[in-house]
Amino acid sequence: MQNILYQFLHPWHWLTYGQNAAGVAAVAAILALVGLYFYTKYTRKMMLLQQETQRAVITPILVSIGPINFVSVESKEDLAAQLGIVAPAVAAYRPVVTVRNVGQGAAIYITSWAQSVTEKFTMGGSILFVQSSETNGGDQPLEALLQGESMEIKFSLMNPSQVKGRLLFVIQCQDAASGQHQLQLLYSHWPEGSVQMTMVHGPLDPSSKAK
Repeated sequence: MQNILYQFLHPWHWLTYGQNAAGVAAVAAILALVGLYFYTKYTRKMMLLQQETQRAVITPILVSIGPINFVSVESKEDLAAQLGIVAPAVAAYRPVVTVRNVGQGAAIYITSWAQSVTEKFTMGGSILFVQSSETNGGDQPLEALLQGESMEIKFSLMNPSQVKGRLLFVIQCQDAASGQHQLQLLYSHWPEGSVQMTMVHGPLDPSSKAK
């Protein structure tokens, strides 16, 4: 027992023995693998940090400025309305959303759309795609927004039953590296109006976008 303890406390003795050369080589190989693992992990971490830093410079961040406005553009006038007894009934509304780019990067190739959603729908933090054939397209006067710029988007007409339900508004754009980004607005509780807003960024590699 004392001999074993002595050898343990004096490793330079047994490491120099010829018969232990294979063991020393094995230990060295294991230590090299461990070092390689941590080096690779560190290198990957630094690479990801560099990618995130580079992406922040080109990433647009859209926010909604003010409430979502529903402008009445059509009305139905019956006899009582014509006589001025009651106000004309609104037949259609035009939703209007004002957005601003508060990110560092330019928002380019801007498109927008809106559709009715059910009570079960929730925004899950991922890029959304059109799920309904009855989609209301948006009319945006600009195809790009630089940092600090704003734009008013007018959507196609909606009937009163749509407005009184739950509505999803999506303003979509790309960055300079073709990365996809979406401002998602979930509107409910008309006419007071309640809006949930989230900005979703697609993957770093555009080729890995969900189909």
